Amino acid sequence: MADVDALRGRLTKILWGIRVALCVTGSAAAYRSIDLARLLIRHGADVVPVMTPAAARLVGPQLMWWATGNRPILGLTGEMEHVKLGGDGPGSANVVLVAPATATTISRIARGDASNAVTALVNVAMGAGKPVVIAPAMHEQMYRNPAVSRAMEELRAMGVRIVPPSMEEGKAKIAPDEEIVEAVISSLRRRTLEGRRFLVTAGPTLERLDPVRVITNRGSGRTGAYLARELLARGAEVAIVSGPTEVSMPRGARVVRVESTEEMVRAAEGLADEMRPDMAIATASPADFRPESAFDRKIPTEEGALEVRLIPTPKVVDVLAPKARVFAFRAVYGLRGDEELAAEGMDYLRRHPGVVAVAVNDVSEEGLGFGSEYNRLVLVSRGRVEPLPPLHKRALAVHIVDFIEALMDAGPRGK
Repeated sequence: MADVDALRGRLTKILWGIRVALCVTGSAAAYRSIDLARLLIRHGADVVPVMTPAAARLVGPQLMWWATGNRPILGLTGEMEHVKLGGDGPGSANVVLVAPATATTISRIARGDASNAVTALVNVAMGAGKPVVIAPAMHEQMYRNPAVSRAMEELRAMGVRIVPPSMEEGKAKIAPDEEIVEAVISSLRRRTLEGRRFLVTAGPTLERLDPVRVITNRGSGRTGAYLARELLARGAEVAIVSGPTEVSMPRGARVVRVESTEEMVRAAEGLADEMRPDMAIATASPADFRPESAFDRKIPTEEGALEVRLIPTPKVVDVLAPKARVFAFRAVYGLRGDEELAAEGMDYLRRHPGVVAVAVNDVSEEGLGFGSEYNRLVLVSRGRVEPLPPLHKRALAVHIVDFIEALMDAGPRGK
């Protein structure tokens, strides 16, 4: 247990105090359950493995025991482990996750089969009203079998959350671990933002110097992606305008891809007019300058020194402010104290009356901000200042959305 205890909550504490029954079935993707279990634990969860006989032949129960710190449940016994874990008594699971789920297991669950530890546990959990999340993994032809499709639709109608697989190489491959964990988080969230609409800008922008070279910054798009995930988990409708980034945006959001700052401004303006968001969250790090004229050929370095006149790019926040309440992000350099960051935030709000709140961070802090999974923010509105310690950006998203919900409760929706 010492290894698991040291790992628990290392990324975030979003699942702290949550017990997850991780059900593993006999898919070739069963090996992925090890990493999935560890990721759940890194977010704070207590993971109890439950395995079908086929899964136990593919992934050793001893390995699952090591990975989770809990002895796997391997069958139906007089101890009634499936009832204790799936029910609503002491020590029961808060959520049941079946990952990977084979076509056989999905079909059995849909018809109420309880012939092994996994299907019996899911039966009990569904009867107790517990959230159930299923991540299918199988050959594509099996996934598209009308009988399997019908079983999944029946499960959705019963309130089961299905995490769509990735269709690759003729297979319905199990979704990425991060998507599965997000589905678990979402299944436990209260739908406090149902019916609300949010526009999020994310990532950097590129300004072309010539056909090969660009001016940009180190923005990764992680903050925008994590915020969108948290908003979706609470039931919101989300649209994202994203600059070039390798970060995956959540499937449940509408995503518009752009390259330049001008394209981001136009796309954000068009979406704001179309969807009339309750709030726009400007996490993007667009390039503040662009070459006055880009070269139409690659400039050889042999030509020596190059003089380029840079001109300011339009501000996304200024375009959004007349159309929606705006939550902005402000990156500064060399202001390390919370009081200095809060003062910078208040000054920013004075200069931008259309912005209702701003998150300020000091990008000079090593290991935080641009290009990192971690950041330290001070959240500032005209009536509240909330300094946050250095946190993983997924954890920061929870605090930011809590802050936004308080702002929305305090004032009118939209403008």
